[in-house]
This record gives sequence, C-alpha cells and structure tokens, in this order.
Amino acid sequence: MHVLFSLLILSFQFVPQVFDSLEQVAQSSYLKADYSASLSATLEARDLADSLGLLEKKLTYSYRIADIYRATETFGESIRIINENLPATRQLKNKSLLARFHNLRAAVYYEKMNKNHPGARDSMEMAIRDAESVIRTSGSESDRSRFLVLKGAFLNKTGRWDGAVASYEEAIDLYHKLGFHTDLPNIFLNLYEPLAALNRHREALDYLLSGIQIADSAGILVYQKDTAFKISLAYEALGDLASALAWQRTYHSLQVKFFNLQLDNQLNQIRAVYDLKQKEAENHLLTARLDQQRVYNWSVGIILVLGFLAGTILLIAYREKSRAEKTLRQQKRELETVSQQFYDTSIQLTISGDELKQRAEQLHATNQVKDRLFSIIAHDLRGPVNSLQAALLLLQEEDLSSGERQELMTELNNMARATSDLLNNLLYWASSQMKGFSVTPEVIDLSGLVQQNVHLALPAAQQKGIILMDQFPPGLLARADQAMVNLVIRNLITNAIKFTPNGGLVITGGSVLPGEVRLYIRDTGIGMKPEDIDKILTGKVVQSTYGTKNEKGVGLGLILCREFISANGGTFSIESEAGKGTTFTITLPASADRH
Repeated sequence: MHVLFSLLILSFQFVPQVFDSLEQVAQSSYLKADYSASLSATLEARDLADSLGLLEKKLTYSYRIADIYRATETFGESIRIINENLPATRQLKNKSLLARFHNLRAAVYYEKMNKNHPGARDSMEMAIRDAESVIRTSGSESDRSRFLVLKGAFLNKTGRWDGAVASYEEAIDLYHKLGFHTDLPNIFLNLYEPLAALNRHREALDYLLSGIQIADSAGILVYQKDTAFKISLAYEALGDLASALAWQRTYHSLQVKFFNLQLDNQLNQIRAVYDLKQKEAENHLLTARLDQQRVYNWSVGIILVLGFLAGTILLIAYREKSRAEKTLRQQKRELETVSQQFYDTSIQLTISGDELKQRAEQLHATNQVKDRLFSIIAHDLRGPVNSLQAALLLLQEEDLSSGERQELMTELNNMARATSDLLNNLLYWASSQMKGFSVTPEVIDLSGLVQQNVHLALPAAQQKGIILMDQFPPGLLARADQAMVNLVIRNLITNAIKFTPNGGLVITGGSVLPGEVRLYIRDTGIGMKPEDIDKILTGKVVQSTYGTKNEKGVGLGLILCREFISANGGTFSIESEAGKGTTFTITLPASADRH
C-alpha cells in the first residue's frame, strides 16, 4: 500500500511538467504552421486533462483545437468543437473563456463568408450578436477589443461603412489603453477601406501615416509595405499625385526588401533542415555502431558466464557421483569383511539385519539423488543453453534492425537470469541431498529480509507492470538460519512475480503468533494444480513450467523452501486456486529478543 501511494504521489508531481512540454510543442508548431504536430500535442494535453478531471484545462485545450481547425480551414469540425464545449464553459462561469469561444465562432463564420460558403453571412450575423451579448458582460477589455476588430471587418465586408468605422475606432481606443501598440498598424490598414468608401480620405491618411511610424519603430516590415501602398492610394484620392508617386516608390522598395527577407528566411530554413538531417544521420550511424559493439560484448560475456556455470555444475555432479561410487565400493568391501568375520567369529561379532538394510537403502537413495540430478540437468539446462546458442547465432546476422537486436538482448538477459536461478537451486538441492543440511540458528530481522528482497525484485515486477506491495510489519524477529530464510523469501517472491500476469499484484505480509512468527506471500497469478502442491509438500520434484511471459521455472525452488523451513523448525504451506492466485505461508520460531 505504501509503495502504491508513493507511485501515485510521484506521478502527480510530474503532471505540470507534462502539460508544459505539450504546450511548448503545440505553440512552437503552430507558429511554424506545422498544424498537424500542433493538433497532435494539443489533443494529447486535452485527453490528459480530461482523465485527471481538470475541466478548465480541458476546455482551454478544446478552444485551441478549434482554432487549429480554423487555421486549416476545417470549418465544420471547428464549429462542432465550439458548440460542443460552450455549455460546459457557461456552467464553469469562466467569462473570459466563454468570450473567446464566441469570438472564435464569429471568426470561423467570417472566414467562411470570405470563401463564399452558402449561408455563412447569416450565421456570421447571428454569431456577432451572440458574441457581443456575452462580451458586454465578461468585463474583459482584451476580449472586447478583439471582438470589435472582427465586428468592424464584418460590417466593412457587408458595406456598412459607418458601423465599421465606429467599431474600428472603439477598438483603437482600447488597444491604446491596453498597450497593444504593435497591433495598431493592422487596424489602421483595415480602417482605410470604410473611410475611403465614405470619402474621408484625409482621416484615412492620418491613420495610415501614424501606422507606418509604429510599424517602422517596431520593425514590422509587412505592415510597412502594405501601409505604404495604402498611403499612395490616399494621396492619389486627395489629388496629391507627387506624394502618391513617392509613396509608390517607397512601397516598391519595401516590397523588394520584404521579398529578400522572405527568401533569406526560406534559405535559412532549408539550411537548418539540411544540417538537422545530416546530424540525425551521423547520430543514427554512431548509435548503430554502439549497439553492435554492445551486442558483441553482451554475447561474449554471456557465453563466458554460461560456460563457467555449466562447467561448475558438471564438475560438482561428477565429484558427487565419484564420491558415491567410492562410498559404495568401500561399503561393499566393509560388508565383505564383516561377512567374513561373522563367518569366522559368529560368537564375537553380529551385524543386525536392520543395519544392513538401512545401509542398502542409503546407497539406493544416493543413487536416486544422482539419477534425479542428472535428469534435471539434462532436461532443464540443455533447453536454455540451446536457446542461448540459437539467439547468439541470430545476433551474428548483420541485417537485424536496432529494435530486433534490443528485443533479442532482452530475451538473452531473461534466459541468462533463468539459467542462473536454475543453477543456484540445483547447487543448493544437490548439496542438501548429498551432505544434508547445516543449520546455524541466530536472531534474524525478518522484516529487514523481506524489505531487502522486495527491493531487489522491484525491477522485475515493474517490467511486467506488477504492483509489489510490502505490508510486512516492522520489527519482527525470528530465530533461524539467515542464509536459508533469505533464499526462501527470494524464491517465493521471484516465483510469485514469474507466475503473475501483467498488471497483477504481489503482497508480502506477516504477524506474530504465540511462540512463532508468521510470513505470507500472496499473488494474483495463474495458481497451481493440486497434484503439484502435493508433490512439493512430499518432497517430489515437479516438472518445470513457464511463467506468464515465458520465464523458465524449475520444480526445485519450492522443494528447497519447504526443506529449509522444516530444517529451521518451521512450517510451510500452500493455498492456491486456479486463475485467482496462490498464497505461500511459512512460520518460524520467534526470538525472545526485542528491538
């Protein structure tokens, strides 16, 4: 539970950073007219806000999405999104956002009217009325200034010159008040047409001359160029042909300058794209070489490790076999000597029939252990080694992609880990069967051991999306062999993760009972068959199985757990239901010591 809570807190800490990143991508792409990338980032931000229940953010991103559709002339989709989000915006009582939605709807209809869409003028008329009604009560001068410019453009487009002039001039006053000086030249340009239609050329000229001064101070070349052209028209209408000609020359000079600037920008963009592509190609080549070297190093390392492990296990098996055969020959000689002595001195020496039978059974058990050991090695070790050889042969292929090599490297890592677990369990089991257990009881911190093994298993759990929840209470002490108990806990947690599907849950917990300490490990995995549980609890080797992601398993791990817990004076039990999960429960003698 603590682990899950920590993960939730950590994820919420990164949410603002995710929004900032998406907004930067959307804004920079919009300014570059890369509307596809801008739309993709904004849609992702809106969906994230929706999943987190952030209504105001969701509505803000919906507004931006509708504006992107307007910019790409997908007018129907833009209107649909606006109408879909207006009721929620009204309910939220965000007047500024509501005003922006109405302004945007009017802007969409205005652009449709410019492109002669049927019915666009009537829709624009209605949208202007709705927007004016909302903006009148919104209290935002910025929203009202943008609306007035849009309204002036509509009135100008429909030949209502006086209304257009009044709307533009009211917008100009607001722009001055708000400090939006660099946007004034554009309004002055739009104001020229209705003033000229009303034969108010001198007023139009005054506005244009003021606008070109602002554009020149701000360095906005496009406004300078367009304003110079309109100034020449105004002088021509006033009959000052000399001034009109002078401003026509100024217009042509600015037009050439503007064209050269655009050409330079295009050349710089082409050069930047070329440099970027060249850099990407170099990075791709370097990455491919590094991946190839990394794969080679991993391959050599895995081969060496597997060779060493295989040689070690075979050497141990050979030594145990030789020791058993030597013991058998020695006991056979001793038996022959005893038989001869019994025959010669039947009164002085007797050997009980039960003792002879016991020795024979021990010899038979030793041979059975040897046969079982070689059977497991032949069945479980041959498969992984063959799979590793096949995977390494694939790595030598030069036409594998980087993704295929990475996938193959992950598979090699899983094979090596599974083979290592197999060899460790074989060594422990073979040693226990041949030489018996050597238990060294001591006071151990059971809580610390559980926490340590949960931490070690966390990467494997995260790889499968499994929640590993540690509910084991702190400060529980037991009296047992620490190495044995540590191996048991590690085997049980690893086994739970291995047989739990993606998105499952593994829980560790425990309690104190009279004279003993209880530990359980519960999972939501695939469960166990009753016959396999019986074999484990009776010490029989279970056939190897595969985990939910084809992780190799071996039947020795759980048998070792049962035998180690039993050797430490504890109990080992299994409860399982197919398709619902398994619970392993162990008890150990409690320690009299306390923290």
